[in-house]
Amino acid sequence: MSSETFLDHKPFLSNSFDVHAYANAILQGKAYRPDEKIEEGSKGDKEKGDGDVGAELARLNYGIEDVTRQLRQEITTSYPLLLSHLTTSLSLSSHLSPIRSSLSSLSTSIDRLHTKIHTPYSNLSLLVARQQVLGLATDLTRRASRFVLLARRLEGQLKKMEESEKGKVEGERERELAKAALSVAELDALLKPPSSEDDEDLNDSQQIPLQELEFVEAYLPVIDKARDTIIQEMESMVVSGLADLNQSLLSSSLQTAHNLRLLPDLVSNLIADLNDAVTLRVTKAFDSAAIGKEVAAKEGASSHSAIKFSRGRPATEPTSSNTQLWVNTLWSRLEKVIEDVANCCIKVYTLEKVLKLKKDAVTGVEFLDEVMKTLDEKPSFAFWTTLAKAFEGQSKDAIRSSPWLQQALSTGYPRLLRLFHDFFAKIAVHTDTIYTRDYQSTEAVLVLRSVSVFETLYLSRSTTRMNDSISAALSSYLSARGNPPGPGDGVSIARTITNELDSARFDPLLVRTVARNAGKVLDGFIKRIDAMLVKDFTATSLIGPNATPAQVVNAQLVGCLYHCWLNVQYVQQDFVGKVWETLSPSVNLLESTYKRITDLLDSALRKEFVSILTRIHKVDFSKPMDPMTMGSGGGSPYMQDLIDKLSFVRGEILGRMSLGEMMKEWVIDLSRYIIKTFLLHASIARPLGESGKLKLTGDMTELEMGVANLLNTGRVQGSRGGMRVEKIGEEYLALRSFRTLLFSDDSNLSNPVETVHLPPIIILNHILVLSAKYKLPNDLHNWTEHEYVLWIEKHGEDEQLGLIEKSLNAQLSQNQKDGEGDEELYVRLVREVLDHARHDEDGDQTPGV
Repeated sequence: MSSETFLDHKPFLSNSFDVHAYANAILQGKAYRPDEKIEEGSKGDKEKGDGDVGAELARLNYGIEDVTRQLRQEITTSYPLLLSHLTTSLSLSSHLSPIRSSLSSLSTSIDRLHTKIHTPYSNLSLLVARQQVLGLATDLTRRASRFVLLARRLEGQLKKMEESEKGKVEGERERELAKAALSVAELDALLKPPSSEDDEDLNDSQQIPLQELEFVEAYLPVIDKARDTIIQEMESMVVSGLADLNQSLLSSSLQTAHNLRLLPDLVSNLIADLNDAVTLRVTKAFDSAAIGKEVAAKEGASSHSAIKFSRGRPATEPTSSNTQLWVNTLWSRLEKVIEDVANCCIKVYTLEKVLKLKKDAVTGVEFLDEVMKTLDEKPSFAFWTTLAKAFEGQSKDAIRSSPWLQQALSTGYPRLLRLFHDFFAKIAVHTDTIYTRDYQSTEAVLVLRSVSVFETLYLSRSTTRMNDSISAALSSYLSARGNPPGPGDGVSIARTITNELDSARFDPLLVRTVARNAGKVLDGFIKRIDAMLVKDFTATSLIGPNATPAQVVNAQLVGCLYHCWLNVQYVQQDFVGKVWETLSPSVNLLESTYKRITDLLDSALRKEFVSILTRIHKVDFSKPMDPMTMGSGGGSPYMQDLIDKLSFVRGEILGRMSLGEMMKEWVIDLSRYIIKTFLLHASIARPLGESGKLKLTGDMTELEMGVANLLNTGRVQGSRGGMRVEKIGEEYLALRSFRTLLFSDDSNLSNPVETVHLPPIIILNHILVLSAKYKLPNDLHNWTEHEYVLWIEKHGEDEQLGLIEKSLNAQLSQNQKDGEGDEELYVRLVREVLDHARHDEDGDQTPGV
């Protein structure tokens, strides 16, 4: 039987083996299993509950013997290895002895170090703890001493405040008040629990509060009372300083607030109170119920009736009988509100100015910068924003819920603007707000934009009035009555526009907007008139004997446009800058519209006059005059046609146009053109005999009379102030000189005295006409007389003289080739005229030589 089956070795190998428990289990006859649970042990007990103690002892003895046997066997088997281990251990023991002695010495040294370090450390820790306690006591003593000093100083300052006179500007009382505020602030700092950052030198210990001291605790009510007194005095000074705009008093009160560490809160509360007051006053000004009560009180005071009827609720809308009283009450309330708002604005800017001037004595930081750490925006900006919001909100409410307020404020919008102008003028001295024609501050524009709803209604009515004047002018023509708008309608439209501009001229922004609307109205008017203008051939037809319907209509429309332009043009004298820049494009479009019609007509007139004057070359001026026609005063057929055409143009075309000064300039320009064209054609009319000269003289007389009649176009018969032909200028003098030139001796044709006022080309043409030998340039180039005159009109004097000289030289060269004679009288005259003309031209170009 093996030892494993005879004796169970597991209980003896367990880490939980207990000898006493094993012996008790044997005595009780139980199986000992230390690693099993109690339940499992109880089950084993049932299995071996009847064990024998003797048998167990026998098993133990057997086990001991078996273990002894196995040990001997193992030793016998492994004795070489054991001997080698023993030898190694004996060899190591010699080396372990020095190590053992070293370790012993080290242990001794550690004990000595412990004695030298630990003991002083313990003593030092005790001393440090005592020092910390002493530091806390010293700090408490220091703060208590400072507290006593400040308390006594505060008492002395309060006593001086009571003894000093009250009311002096920056007086003794105000200075002592600021000092007392600083003392209270220091006392509050001493009593305030310290933060961990303030006492890093005290390690983790807490600072002893001063309130733990009995005398400090007893003195706290005195500090509270002093603080309340200082705050009351400070608030009283602030209110008094703002009311009187006393910057010195206000500066002292702000310094007191700064010393008390209450400056941001004080300024914030002041700004809030002023803004609330502005909002409240603006709201009450637009309150229809309050206005109704005020009107009822006025009506009740003025009524002497014994019987009075009271309404159940106050009226919020005026009746037809008392509307004006309601409107007057509204404006009186608005005037009062604007005055109150101006006072508030001045107070805000005064407060902000003092905040900018005052600085911290230690850090040098402005009070305003300190306040801005708490406030979101500057006090002045907050005021303007509040004012704008208040007016904007009340304006929208009035538009939405009160028709009579809408009517009163939109109709009287200029009056409302004048109130704002008075407001800006009153605060201009105390603020940086500017509202002039050249510059408008952002704050002023912000406030005016808040009542833009009334401005929109006013501008709508203004534009309607201008459009109504145009509709009234065009209504008769559009209703198929055939009466187009004339000069009177143009004047009426211009007056309406200028009246609207005059009504808004006091406000730079409003007048610009009105000018912009007026420009749009004028643009629409021009488009409608342009659609009425007749632009086909009948508008420029000069067949006669009467004006065409198109010319009659265009004459009226042109007169309307001209007089509208003329009267609106006067606006430039009163409205300069941006107002005129806004309106000028439309005014210029007015001018260009009527000038487009007059220019087309002027071009047609010039063509007609040229076609008539060209027929001068069909007249034979070399034949003697008919004795039957001499002395009759009649001109050549072409001249008679020209006179008839001028009479037709004067009476039927230009006479229908009421163009004022423009007509005078127009007829003068036409007269100059007619005379100039006549002289050019008359100077090349050939052959020219003595009778032809007489005939030309008669034609010139007829022309002068016809031009004289043309110059008086539009003048009422028998009235004074007509234009004389001398108004034409150089062209008329040239006509008179040409009449003299016709009968001058040929040798005097180059004399500048005889040919004064005559252009050189006319003199040269006349010399060539008198010489039957030399041709005119048009004959050499195969031009017609009309083409030659057109060439002269399109080229300058140098080119004209060059053409004459080249033509003459070419003919002289040809004559020399043909063997004909030398230069004669007319060649010499031509060259002298050319020399005189070029000499005069050089003198004009170099007047200093």
